Amino acid sequence: MTHFDKALTDGSNALYAPLIAKVNAWAYWRPTEKWRKLGYTGKALRLPGKIGDTHDLDRAAECRRLTVAMLDSLGMGTGAQPGTWGWLIERYQGDSYSPYAAVKGSTRANYAWMLTRWKEAIGHLDFADMTYVSIKEIEAAMQAKGRSISYIRRMFVMLRTIASYGRKLGVKEVREVREIMADIRFKMPAKRAVTASREQAMAVIAEADARGMVGFATGVLIQWVTMLRGVDVFGQWLPALGEGGIIVDGQRWQDGLTWDMFDADLMGFRKVVSKTASSLPGPIYFSLADCPDVRARLALLASGGRIGPVIRSSSGLPYTTQGRGRAWRRISDRLKLPREVLMMDLRAGGITEAMTMGASTQMLRDAAGHLNETTTNGYMRGRERHVAEVIALRSKAE
Repeated sequence: MTHFDKALTDGSNALYAPLIAKVNAWAYWRPTEKWRKLGYTGKALRLPGKIGDTHDLDRAAECRRLTVAMLDSLGMGTGAQPGTWGWLIERYQGDSYSPYAAVKGSTRANYAWMLTRWKEAIGHLDFADMTYVSIKEIEAAMQAKGRSISYIRRMFVMLRTIASYGRKLGVKEVREVREIMADIRFKMPAKRAVTASREQAMAVIAEADARGMVGFATGVLIQWVTMLRGVDVFGQWLPALGEGGIIVDGQRWQDGLTWDMFDADLMGFRKVVSKTASSLPGPIYFSLADCPDVRARLALLASGGRIGPVIRSSSGLPYTTQGRGRAWRRISDRLKLPREVLMMDLRAGGITEAMTMGASTQMLRDAAGHLNETTTNGYMRGRERHVAEVIALRSKAE
């Protein structure tokens, strides 16, 4: 790809706009003299919209598309030949009309990771090379490498998504592959049965306090009390796509708690739950009226100023996803908690505890910010306790 960044084809930077030139309020895709000397005769083209509007992603995608077309016309293609899975993967990531462009940044990053692996594995294959037998052979190879059931299923769901995109493009051979995959059932991973108990959560909070990690301890407590996901409390760092905010090394912090969400007296906060933002766009109010410990901790953190993120690490910046995970692991190992208990299990622990105390499924659905009760049921644990209760009830009939 000569001097172009790998983002030209792999989707790793949605704002990468090769050969863009800005003139006053307009942006153009303009091949440089170097490409003219190599024989490119195409014209410079004005890109949609105006500089400063909300269409940076569209302009960047168009720049990548035009650049790839230019390279192809010069016999200097990106390495993925039309008619191969590599070509389809590249187009899926670079097409501004692809579903890939519409998903959230965190989802896009996860997709990019899987797409890179699919491109390495099958990018050189023609569409017609993907048969039922080859699909099952790939599955068997993953199993032989010790890949988990969850990993295998996620990867093939991604391949189905790519094939569905190819079908939308009208590629006959890809449509046939999608039809084959529709009839293949990949094994479902077992539902997670682990949950964090109140005792475990409080022990982690106490240990974090002892280490001077007041922000981390407060974040864990808020997670336990509100049953929010970690990302909705601590936030996450995703590629900056032209938005403002806290940006470090091209990554923008988002989705976590900020001080402007809280009441002046810290009696509660309003927040849009990140995972269901598209289906439940309105903010949910989380009352802290009965949580004096949370309010006291928030008041302590607020003494440093009520601007920006609520939960910060010792660096003064919000935690990364990996950073808060490592912090949990260090503390839980120090406490000798079971290693299978992860920070993500705080949510299931809170939901399960509320269920055992008599909360209805409808109440839990709303408290957890779920769209339907089926999702809520997936977080509930305690099957053994239910079995014991049923046996005890039936024994009374003897």
